[in-house]
Amino acid sequence: PLPEYKDPEYIGHGKDQQVIDPFGEGIEERQRLRLAELGLERYAFVLLARVQGLVEAADGGGNSPPEVWSALAEATSLGLRHVGLSGFRPDECREAAAELAAAEAARGGEEGTAGALRVRAAAERAQRVVEEYTDAAVAALGPAATRLGAALGVPDTTARVFA
Repeated sequence: PLPEYKDPEYIGHGKDQQVIDPFGEGIEERQRLRLAELGLERYAFVLLARVQGLVEAADGGGNSPPEVWSALAEATSLGLRHVGLSGFRPDECREAAAELAAAEAARGGEEGTAGALRVRAAAERAQRVVEEYTDAAVAALGPAATRLGAALGVPDTTARVFA
């Protein structure tokens, strides 16, 4: 079984805090931790895909109950925290997630459109972080997918789907 880590900061910096000899006994624990991390990534992908579906189904938000938007804000905040734990701009991810959560929590008590504008500003900040992450991932992985496709004889149009 995996060791229990109660402190989320420890999880995010576990790679830096643990020195594991790649040829020693610690490799098994490192492998279990990596498999757990991959499982969390899969879960985050499913969660955020469901969030996207809710946003698309919300029809601009005019007809959606406040609970939908609260759930969307919470899921987006969790997704940002996960991206930060992966090592991509951790401070910015943590701050954007906290800002979004705080804006959503305060939205109910703010008069008029001020609360909605605050949530929108926080959501736009989160969107910028996600776009930067996507651009970095595509830049890092895109050329490899194209080269691998060419090496395997995959048509260029098909390989570009994964680039």
